[in-house]
Amino acid sequence: MGNPYFQFKQFRIEQGDCAMKVTTEGCILGAWVEVPEPNCILDIGAGTGLLSLMLAQKYHCPIHAVEIDVLAASQAGKNFLNSPWGDRLELYQQDIGLFEGLPNGSVDLIISNPPFFKANMRSGNESKNLAIHNQALSQENLLAVIEKFLSKKGAAYVIYPEYEANMLASMAPQFGLKASESLIIRNKPGKAVLRKILRVTRASHEGDTLECPKDFIIRNEQGGFTDDYVNLLQPYYLHL
Repeated sequence: MGNPYFQFKQFRIEQGDCAMKVTTEGCILGAWVEVPEPNCILDIGAGTGLLSLMLAQKYHCPIHAVEIDVLAASQAGKNFLNSPWGDRLELYQQDIGLFEGLPNGSVDLIISNPPFFKANMRSGNESKNLAIHNQALSQENLLAVIEKFLSKKGAAYVIYPEYEANMLASMAPQFGLKASESLIIRNKPGKAVLRKILRVTRASHEGDTLECPKDFIIRNEQGGFTDDYVNLLQPYYLHL
């Protein structure tokens, strides 16, 4: 059984009621995002509230988190209230496809750690299915939501396994968007890709030019954390 909580330097994630627990790759996503001060943030599929809380530590704007699962939403809401930033974190328990809490085209930063398994791999646990199976949030639906809410200068950051990341990037132009690799995550040097972080903008976006995606290694050959990992997560983890 996983730990019922995860203690960060400035906040605590209670996760006993959530099917999707705090993960290393989720923490990397929350720490990796770096944009000019956004006007507001939309967290799609909030789960425990991890990404919203990491971004609340980094930025000072309102954050709107949407989570479809009742138990996960309740836990995220409590995590928000128990954090130092509860006054600017708002949780919505609903399907993101029905969300109307923000004006269209108004969000400078969207973040999502979406489900990605196909429906034929479903388990008997419905909360777990919502957390990890893309029937609840397909890539087409995610892109449609990003297109709906993203501002002209805004960016969305999404994390997927390699195959699903490539699929999302290939579909983005159908929605007037472009998706570029921002970070390629591997457990160790030379190992298979664990996850890719994509940066999604409007196709007409003429902002900053992306450098080649960084190959981000979590552990070195000796099994210890790399300097990149320590430097990225040090503002959040207690013991780095």
